[in-house]
Amino acid sequence: MPNHFHILARGHAGGDISRFMHALSSTYTRRLHQRTGTVGNGPVFQGRYKSVLVQDEHAFNTMLRYIELNPVRAKLVNSSHQWPWCSASVRVGGKESFNRILATLPEEIPVEGDKYQEWLQSGVNEDEVVLIRESLQRGRPYGNANWVELMVKEHNLVYTMRRDGRPCKE
Repeated sequence: MPNHFHILARGHAGGDISRFMHALSSTYTRRLHQRTGTVGNGPVFQGRYKSVLVQDEHAFNTMLRYIELNPVRAKLVNSSHQWPWCSASVRVGGKESFNRILATLPEEIPVEGDKYQEWLQSGVNEDEVVLIRESLQRGRPYGNANWVELMVKEHNLVYTMRRDGRPCKE
């Protein structure tokens, strides 16, 4: 996207997303300054990264569709594989060498060009888009209500469930 990017990653026990994101953004910033011949300090991207827990393969697949279809919803392209910075462009018709950098998808997702595009188009409904955006904006876990409640308690994420602003008076 012109003003942000998404990374859908599977973590592992003991993984540190903060260190990964710091390394990614600082490397990008250094290379940007090198390529453009500029000097600067401070971040290139506004705001801190946002991360959310994703429940299972079904939720992961829904999140993947949401991300891949983002440039289509923004009316930047007609089909997600036309957006050159989208992994769909690699999966549908990209160079084999680029495909190596992408994670292996779950078996039920077709990875051949047109079939992958059809799978994407079978898509994400508007209710899911609203839930995903809410999760991304608030850092709220994404999944079914019972699982979300469990994760909120387990990881002390109560603040992600509150409405904006001061609590209403009783």
